[in-house]
Amino acid sequence: METETIRRLFKRIFYRRPNIKVGDIVSHRGREARVVMIDRDYVLSSTNILFQLNVYIYDLKLVKSINIPDVYNGDKVIIHDIPKDERQNYPGIWWDDCKGIFDSSRLFTVLLTYEHKHYGRVVTIEYEGRIYNLLAYHIEVVRDYDIF
Repeated sequence: METETIRRLFKRIFYRRPNIKVGDIVSHRGREARVVMIDRDYVLSSTNILFQLNVYIYDLKLVKSINIPDVYNGDKVIIHDIPKDERQNYPGIWWDDCKGIFDSSRLFTVLLTYEHKHYGRVVTIEYEGRIYNLLAYHIEVVRDYDIF
């Protein structure tokens, strides 16, 4: 067996799996990136320049854990911008006309929310006749409160 394979097997058996989720900022060999996918024990980062395509999850250090909002079908949400370096590995297809999604003053109604085994919580919205699936880490839920 290769040394790298033995090292990974040892870590998998004896180390506690890091509590890393999609949206978190992690560090690998001194470089930071956002996690956009987790597949079993491998992580796809926001940029292939920082990490190779897949990095073993046990080799990562958590830099910043993000808060995934509780979002439900029918909720009103604001969608914060996704930086260009994160878009290249973001699930789905990007069109130039979807830039209006990231207008922080615009409210969208959540059509569907679900947990994906690789991407975590996914939120589905409609914008100008198209359906978009977005990762929940950059979504802000706007709650309606009655004032008495």
